[in-house]
Amino acid sequence: MPSPSPSRSRSPLPPASFPLSLICHCHTLDLTLPISRSSLPLPAPICHCTRCRTHFSSLFSTWLHLPTQLSPPHPALDKLVQYPFTPRTKLYACPTCGATCFLDFGAGWLVGSGVVDWGLLRGAVAEETGEGKTRAEVSMEGAKKREWKDVLMRRGGEYCALEHTGDGGAAVWMSGIEKREAGQDLRLVPDGFGEEMMASTRGKLEELRIRGDWDGRVRFGCGCGKVVAYVMRGERGAEEQRNVESRKFRAVLVGDVDERRCSGFEVGAWMEVQWRNVRCDGELGRFLEEVKMGQVGDSGVTIRAQESKDASSCRLKLYRSAPGTERYSCSGCGARVFVMERKRPGWLKIGAGLLKSEMGARAEDWLDWSIDVPDEDAEDRGEEELVEDLKKGMDIWSKGLKEGLARIDSINDIL
Repeated sequence: MPSPSPSRSRSPLPPASFPLSLICHCHTLDLTLPISRSSLPLPAPICHCTRCRTHFSSLFSTWLHLPTQLSPPHPALDKLVQYPFTPRTKLYACPTCGATCFLDFGAGWLVGSGVVDWGLLRGAVAEETGEGKTRAEVSMEGAKKREWKDVLMRRGGEYCALEHTGDGGAAVWMSGIEKREAGQDLRLVPDGFGEEMMASTRGKLEELRIRGDWDGRVRFGCGCGKVVAYVMRGERGAEEQRNVESRKFRAVLVGDVDERRCSGFEVGAWMEVQWRNVRCDGELGRFLEEVKMGQVGDSGVTIRAQESKDASSCRLKLYRSAPGTERYSCSGCGARVFVMERKRPGWLKIGAGLLKSEMGARAEDWLDWSIDVPDEDAEDRGEEELVEDLKKGMDIWSKGLKEGLARIDSINDIL
């Protein structure tokens, strides 16, 4: 696979502008747009809506709002595939690696922030303005780091579609993230939101514990409905108690360069299951059995053995992002459904945003969440402040949830 970092020279930029370099994993998108100094910091919205979760398979999507009058050139758009999204928007993605690239909403353009070459933009801004620092210096100067990030982008506006999540989604881990509105530093999540969602989640989990309702299955499916399957809980041994943690699957937020360049967003969300815990019927079930056995073609579109018509009807596309790593997405809506790593036989990753849990987007009746932070020595760590804030927020949330459930247990024991 090509290196995520481009090596070819770029065209000269207009005066007083910075390079916004956009690169997907396979380099089908390899474009540099000129960003004027006056347009920085760029608005950077986050969306938690159901449509984003089921079309992109993460818990939320991250975008940069291009300046007014700036749009991707047609030659770049012609290389991409357009997926149905909403009646008033046009969604463009890479037809090979599947990265979400652009969203045309009529009044302007959003670009998936995961395809942004942050290192190039940071370096250009630092050289021109003196407001940037090297990564080593920034790590020792927290105040400077905040100033540096504000030069490039700003979180702003209202959080999008929190009401779609049912349980607050990933926003419960974002209470420490600031936004800048009218020159003021504010918290992006409303005051009291985390506490409200914490109380609600504890209550729902405790109700499940009382009922002992930890069996059954949970549905997952993509935005266009072409991929539908179920995750089943494993058989419980006779000695196993009906407790919360032993009945959950591991789920991980991932923000490394491969995830960003393959998805188009800063953070992906994957649940890890064993093959025996996945159930699906018909053609998709037969196809997944062939994926499990390694009987999948090398072309961009998945095929069954002997190229039968059943293969295309499964509507899954294959992209090999690294040796032994296979990424499967829906060719109908672009949802990133599965990741298969051959070095881990027997295991499968499923896009966590596709789950249809009654509890809500985080599906904490099924999932136990953690986050993989990119290595500090990585050449491109993306929007690292977002990942660091998510980690802090997740640690606080997990601790508070466990302590709250433990207190409830203590009270129940006394009663």
